[in-house]
Amino acid sequence: MTILENILNTVTTKKSFYIPTGMTVTGTFTADVPGQIAGAVNGDLLINGRLVILKNGVVHGNVTAEELEILGSVTGDIQCGGKMILQNDCFVKGNISTKEIHIEKDAILDGIITKPDLNKNGLEFIPGTMEELSIRTLVEPGHFISEQVLIKRIEEKEVLSSWF
Repeated sequence: MTILENILNTVTTKKSFYIPTGMTVTGTFTADVPGQIAGAVNGDLLINGRLVILKNGVVHGNVTAEELEILGSVTGDIQCGGKMILQNDCFVKGNISTKEIHIEKDAILDGIITKPDLNKNGLEFIPGTMEELSIRTLVEPGHFISEQVLIKRIEEKEVLSSWF
């Protein structure tokens, strides 16, 4: 039995997966069960459950998971539907979108953290520079709003939804 067959068999019988040290998965990896990565993944991860990237685990691709804990390294953008933990000595290079995050003091992050937020129209608010915000239209067509009022509303919204 090959290592890949063993992983797939484990996923179907134990309802979780494990990519061991020394193994490299190339391409998009999708799982409807929680799992752990101690090896390497060169491609996107789509995990419908909790994902733990262990100390020596390396991911080169975008990661989407319900919950995520990183002890290893990720190079790519991350979307987490629930809680995310960046452990000491982990390395993340990419932008993060998550509802809740815990970052330990020795974790390394090179990217932007955003919190998904739906406005009254159900459209996701996309952060940007103040110059970009002054150009964007956040109201219905035909309604005019001054830049000062727009910026004030955005600042009020940030205070109401602040993590800190």
